Amino acid sequence: IRIVSVDGDTVHANKAFLDMYEFNSLDEFTATPAIYRYTPESYVQHLERKKKRKVGVEELDYEISIICKNEEIRNIKVLYKEILWNGIKHFQEINLNITEQRNAEEELKKLSRAVEQSPNTICITDPEGIIEYVNPITIELTGYTQEELQGQKTNIFRSGETPEEQYAELWQTIKSGNVWSRELHNKKKNGELYWESTTISPIFDNQGKITHFLAD
Repeated sequence: IRIVSVDGDTVHANKAFLDMYEFNSLDEFTATPAIYRYTPESYVQHLERKKKRKVGVEELDYEISIICKNEEIRNIKVLYKEILWNGIKHFQEINLNITEQRNAEEELKKLSRAVEQSPNTICITDPEGIIEYVNPITIELTGYTQEELQGQKTNIFRSGETPEEQYAELWQTIKSGNVWSRELHNKKKNGELYWESTTISPIFDNQGKITHFLAD
């Protein structure tokens, strides 16, 4: 928590706030110019907020990227509100460290882009083989749309040329938590048949329970 005057001066900061910046005291914090406490992009946004405040426009909820004393960059969510401090108008900032959350979101974005842009067909199903996702190359190959495939069972691709025993082996293998890899003779939406080398892997949750299957 930080308390700021209407002129933008920090009059109070608790230990958790100082620890977030890796500073040892309020004097050390205030002696460090704001330009050195923000990343360049966040510093520009900081100046824009100051301009708005001068004309009475307050942002009450925003995010910043700070540069700690140890040069580590952290993502902070700020909740801002007007208060009385010693009977005088001030502003209270509650700062939440959301660095891990933002890093996790960035990792998910990378993974999503990798799946979307993969040159291999990718299909994700629930434990019963109901399709939840296919990537663009799967749509291009099979001729189905995402909407046509979502909610369908994977047997929508069956050509009738693959023995039932092979499918039985497939399901027994993956439901046992193992990886299955072979060629399948599949069928496109227009009825055209094609061979596909497929690897199907189970996806587990933290308790070791199978939640999905991934085919690529």
